Amino acid sequence: MMPWQMPATQLAAAYRSGALTPSAVLEAVLARIAAVNPAINAFATLDEAGARAAAAASDARFTAGAARGAFEGIPLGIK
Repeated sequence: MMPWQMPATQLAAAYRSGALTPSAVLEAVLARIAAVNPAINAFATLDEAGARAAAAASDARFTAGAARGAFEGIPLGIK
C-alpha cells in the first residue's frame, strides 16, 4: 500500500515504529498530487516548502520521542 493510501491510524503506527517518517510520506503525497491534480484540480494552492519544513520538524520530534499527539505528521489537505 502506498503511503497516500494509508489511513491515519496506520500512518501513526508506522511513524511510532520508525517504518515511515512524515517527510517520506509527504514526498509520496506530493508526488501523487502532482500526478493527479492536473486532471482533477483538487488543490488550487500548495505550500510545499511549508509542508516540507513542518514534516522535517515532525521527523525530529518522532526521533526525540516527543511527538505532539495522535495526528502528528499526518498529511492534511484543506478545501
